[in-house]
Amino acid sequence: MHAWTNRPVWPHGLPKPSGNHPIPAELNWDLWVGPSKKEEYNPAYVPFNWRGWWAYGTGALGDMACHIMDPIYRILPIKHPDSAECSIANQWSDMWKESNYIDSAPMASIIHLNYPRTDKKGNLKVSWYDGGCYRSVLMN
Repeated sequence: MHAWTNRPVWPHGLPKPSGNHPIPAELNWDLWVGPSKKEEYNPAYVPFNWRGWWAYGTGALGDMACHIMDPIYRILPIKHPDSAECSIANQWSDMWKESNYIDSAPMASIIHLNYPRTDKKGNLKVSWYDGGCYRSVLMN
């Protein structure tokens, strides 16, 4: 099975934002941050871009796969993967060497999940592509 999205359409693969920014009057920043690690307000986090920051979102996989992959779980005889393999776009590999970039999801990823079938008839491989990676795999 293959599932994909063109997202992220919000910023990903970014260094942690910095700077002193006033909190907008209409935003209860403490409530918005909730149980996440206390961070200083930065407009890079809200209103839409929170999806790309691990403290508040889960990147394209968490934002879109729960919708796109839902039919796979509803139709196929699977429950939970027993293994996973993930790769990020190689143009971003150097950024992960800097600890400053670990707060943001990657720009693109390919994730392969192996599912044992609940009917005991082998395994199913489900592959997820985001950030445009599907083009190179599926369009050839």
